[in-house]
Amino acid sequence: MFLIVSEVLGNGGSLHRILEAVPAKQIREFDGTLDAEQIREQLDKEDSGGTVHRSQRYFCKDDEPFQIKGKTYILSNQWDRDAPGIARELARLFPELKIKVEETSTIVE
Repeated sequence: MFLIVSEVLGNGGSLHRILEAVPAKQIREFDGTLDAEQIREQLDKEDSGGTVHRSQRYFCKDDEPFQIKGKTYILSNQWDRDAPGIARELARLFPELKIKVEETSTIVE
């Protein structure tokens, strides 16, 4: 999902249109243009001390946040079975990018 959203934004796609497909819970918005450390500091404020730090649940390393119109956005790395449908919807919303979505099965041992 990160690669698809990155490509859409990198090719002129608007965040508003992306949000037509991507659920709001999957993307976080911060005021200002924050770097990775500042994002981690913001997420630290919300962390409830669970086994997985909140910053590990988002793409928020150095080159992963999206800077758009004075705001910073990070995308969740926690996707479920809805991801293929969301990817297909992004392909439908941005046909000029010729996004192809193919489901595969992965066996994790």
